[in-house]
Amino acid sequence: MRRKRRPSLNNLTEKMVEQSGHQLRERAGEVSAEFTAELDHSSRNFVGHTQNQMKEVVRESFDRARELFAEAADTTTAAFMDEVQRHARQELDGFAEAVSHTAAESNWQFAASREELAKQLTAEQESFLQRFQAGMATALDNGVREAQEKINNGFMPLWESWKTMTEQQQQELRGSLQS
Repeated sequence: MRRKRRPSLNNLTEKMVEQSGHQLRERAGEVSAEFTAELDHSSRNFVGHTQNQMKEVVRESFDRARELFAEAADTTTAAFMDEVQRHARQELDGFAEAVSHTAAESNWQFAASREELAKQLTAEQESFLQRFQAGMATALDNGVREAQEKINNGFMPLWESWKTMTEQQQQELRGSLQS
């Protein structure tokens, strides 16, 4: 009987082991499913949390990059403005030097022109004075000649008249002396 019981016990043990294995497998499947669901949930939470953290890190990085770019732009703008001002000062200094040089050259040319003009004016004045003197001498000579002609023309009849009167008086005087 023992032998008979043994196979039944073995069968029963096998069935129990099989049933226990099956239950364990089911329970393991349930646990595995719960674990998978929990892992999936945790994974999604982790992914969401990680995405949020990454967004925050990226946002902070962009903000910091924007600040750095703004600082770089300000620095570059300031450096550019300094360079523009330096260049403008150099150009202005060069322009002032050119204006000064041009003014000095213009003053020299003006002085030379003024001196030349003074020489020409003096020469023109001397020439005018000589022409004026020559013209005055000619006019005076012409005036004297005309006056002499007028005097002669006016004096001749007077001379003739005086001469005639003198001759008449001489004849009368001779006639009186003879008588």
